[in-house]
Amino acid sequence: MCKTDKDCPRGQTCTSGVCTGTAKADVDELADTEPNEKLTFTTNPNPKHKEYLMSITKIDLSSYTTDCNTTLSSALGYINDAGKTEKAAREKAAAVRAPATLGASEASSAKAIFANVDEQQDAVVAAGLDPQKIFGGLLNQAARLAQSAKDRLIDAANAAA
Repeated sequence: MCKTDKDCPRGQTCTSGVCTGTAKADVDELADTEPNEKLTFTTNPNPKHKEYLMSITKIDLSSYTTDCNTTLSSALGYINDAGKTEKAAREKAAAVRAPATLGASEASSAKAIFANVDEQQDAVVAAGLDPQKIFGGLLNQAARLAQSAKDRLIDAANAAA
């Protein structure tokens, strides 16, 4: 186990406590090599500059794997949070849309009733009739419809808040 490059033999490098790299050996050292030891030679024809591989170690990829796991976990968390946000937004939109749609329908109906009564008033008055007596019940219903539309608009505004 090494702590610095100085702890490693023949020019190797200390990596994560292990001497790694290609060690340089001279001809005298090659005579002491084991029969199954891998030898590689440089293109330099000088036999004193031959090289052979010393301990070959696996690359420690655990920090990369851990980092990728952390990144993946964070990304999945963001995706999950986005899904929750979308769901909450859909629920909020539905809570706003329902009373607003009903309110719009009621306001539209009340408006049509008021416009129709307004168009007919001249004919009713010309006939000598009291518009309040003829249209009173209908106008009360239209007023209640208009008030209901306002109440639903308040519900929609509260749901939007």
